[in-house]
Amino acid sequence: MAGSTRTAYEDVAACISSGELSGSGLGIINAFERRMEEWIGGGYVVSASSGTAALTVALIALGIQPGDVVLLPSYTWAATALAPLLIGAIPRFVDIDPNSYNISPTALAAAITPDVKAIIVVHMHGISCDMDEIICHAREQGIAVIEDCAQAHGAL
Repeated sequence: MAGSTRTAYEDVAACISSGELSGSGLGIINAFERRMEEWIGGGYVVSASSGTAALTVALIALGIQPGDVVLLPSYTWAATALAPLLIGAIPRFVDIDPNSYNISPTALAAAITPDVKAIIVVHMHGISCDMDEIICHAREQGIAVIEDCAQAHGAL
């Protein structure tokens, strides 16, 4: 086994052997979070047990309440819509760009109404969304944006 592959194997084995597969404070998870922070160039990384949990926690951290509307792409995984539903918010689907399969900034702008409190964008298949335009629309209305990068780690 190559060095980095062996290290990864040993990290996974140590995590499984510890009986703690998730949670803050576990050394291997803290080390992973630090490595991710370095890799992305700063900010904060907090691991979650699933993508659904990560999106739900992000919505809660932003103060999204029951009845608030969250815009999300019509082409996505079920977790994107499930996260708002878990806290009583209302997912509203927005059309995608047929070339990138990402949320369409034009359709997004048209979908923004006063009841929209957050937008979840999903960078599909390693292709980044047009974040400049999306952020511009969101900032004009004071709407929070959550980026789901699960399929696009490191994409630019």
